[in-house]
Amino acid sequence: EIGSEAFENCAKLTEVNIPDSVTEIEYQAFYNCTNLSQVTLSKNVKTMGTRAFGNCTSLTAIEIPKSLTVSGGPFEDCSNLRNVTFEKGVTEITNRLFWHCNGIEEVTIPDTVTVIEDYAFYNCSKLSRVGIPNSVTEIGSWAFQNCAKLTEVNIPDSVTEIEYQAFYGCTNLPKISIPNSVTSLGTRAFAYCTNLRDVSLSEKLTSIGTEMFR
Repeated sequence: EIGSEAFENCAKLTEVNIPDSVTEIEYQAFYNCTNLSQVTLSKNVKTMGTRAFGNCTSLTAIEIPKSLTVSGGPFEDCSNLRNVTFEKGVTEITNRLFWHCNGIEEVTIPDTVTVIEDYAFYNCSKLSRVGIPNSVTEIGSWAFQNCAKLTEVNIPDSVTEIEYQAFYGCTNLPKISIPNSVTSLGTRAFAYCTNLRDVSLSEKLTSIGTEMFR
């Protein structure tokens, strides 16, 4: 375990290699290490706390291990984080994983992922394209909210549910096709998508949330 605020404000720290013995990195453990440019995570880390690497503005790349099951916005305000990869076998994009990561422009989600959890890419304001594989069954609440530059998203026919405000405020998204596998659309899932012009809905929808296209 690496405890809360353990290395917070270590401004000259440039590289961290976290051994595979570590399973938990707590709240703000490396917060505001503004010169930290290289991080190798433990292959066994299960939990990463809020802002564990928050405001590490020199960090440009990270590989997410498949062991990670709980996160709370560990890379918040890592404004230059662009290159995101996942260890083979990862099954979920955890809660708030890339919350406020404004540098990410494109993401390819591996075909082992089944769930994109709540807030996963919330307010990734430069994210323009995301590849969602056929393995994903659920897109969580606020998952892509306020991804204002998102221009393309292909929802595969493995998805059965798109939850509350999943694509809320994606103001440059021109087109969306909801596959027939989807039975439920959450409240305001596509609200304030102000450039949305072309919509194709699933024929198997049984529930459409309030203010879907507000």
